[in-house]
Amino acid sequence: MGLEKALSDSSCVSVRVPYLNWSTFIDIRVKFDRDSSTYNISRCKRVLLFSLMIGHSLGFSDNDLNALAAAVCLHDAKRQNDGIDPGHGKRAAALYMEMCCNMQLVFDKRSYLALKYHDLDDCEAIKLIAADMPSDKRAIQIYKIVKDADMLDEIKDDDKDEAVFERLRTESAKSMVKFAKQFFAA
Repeated sequence: MGLEKALSDSSCVSVRVPYLNWSTFIDIRVKFDRDSSTYNISRCKRVLLFSLMIGHSLGFSDNDLNALAAAVCLHDAKRQNDGIDPGHGKRAAALYMEMCCNMQLVFDKRSYLALKYHDLDDCEAIKLIAADMPSDKRAIQIYKIVKDADMLDEIKDDDKDEAVFERLRTESAKSMVKFAKQFFAA
């Protein structure tokens, strides 16, 4: 299906405008530290679309969707390799802070925390986010959606489908598996 066709699909209509705005942000502002055939702008844009769709299905406000999108746009920008890369979350969070200081983004602590703990085990990350923002349930949801949208991008590999489905954190992401498979269908 691809991005062009997906954006005209009825399931994407509600997130088309925020997607196009954040996609432009990616094109203009996001620079990856290294060339990679896996972690790149194309993947970032697919993960952005999946995340906005999940957030919209959960009733996220525009502010919540912007916090989610900001985290998605930068979550892999500071990777140093294509494998397990401890620290890429903290490096992405530092980039986010730099972009906020340069007025390229409006600071939202939920985006910062989703980035900072992106490369940690879920239990540890959720515990840290909950300790930092105990009264904001959206903070944990944003973290989970970034991770789930990232995983939906792996659906294109048929032999990973069941493993990916089992590791998805939100019911909204699980309900998007069919869409993700169609997205990657030839």
